[in-house]
Amino acid sequence: MLNSARKSPRQARSRATVDVILDATVLVLVAEGFAATTTTRVAERAGVSVGSLYQYFPNREALVNAVAHRHDMALQQEVGQTLAAARGAGLRTVLGRGLQTVIQVHGRNLALQRVLVEEAPRLGVRSWVIDPDAYRHTTSRQVFDQHESELRSGFNREAAAFLIPNVVGASIAAATLSRPAAFTSGELETELTEMIYSYVAGR
Repeated sequence: MLNSARKSPRQARSRATVDVILDATVLVLVAEGFAATTTTRVAERAGVSVGSLYQYFPNREALVNAVAHRHDMALQQEVGQTLAAARGAGLRTVLGRGLQTVIQVHGRNLALQRVLVEEAPRLGVRSWVIDPDAYRHTTSRQVFDQHESELRSGFNREAAAFLIPNVVGASIAAATLSRPAAFTSGELETELTEMIYSYVAGR
């Protein structure tokens, strides 16, 4: 079973249609749940024909994959902007601002985030054209390289570039399911920053 889009929209009109379809997918997922999120229901909510939807997405799994992909691309863009703006600041500041952005993006729509966390493993929604794990690894390495003088002695950048994104991702997923208040209380940002900074800098 295919779980990815049939084709990528190239013209502005096609991109607009896809955005409408994905917006409708989000609305149905949040309001009615994954089981009720059929291609027919999404097409109805989007105001397009099922045939038009099938031009881009072969099934429900592809729709959810695309929603998750769009979410991750937005996250990558905002994190990139945050890190660029923080260039030149100390390591603790950069880590704190980066984590704040990640947490804020995930916390904007916790209802959708919950669906993605619950369904992602079964749907294989990490099998995207742009590998989010590769991006996070590269971004982490860039931060370490830019703050080489602040790293603790013996710090393994390669291992940390794998570990830290996975620790942050697992923490956000767990908070989504069982501690949603952590997204607004500041505890996720504060504790993750302290934990990661201590690990990276040894202080």
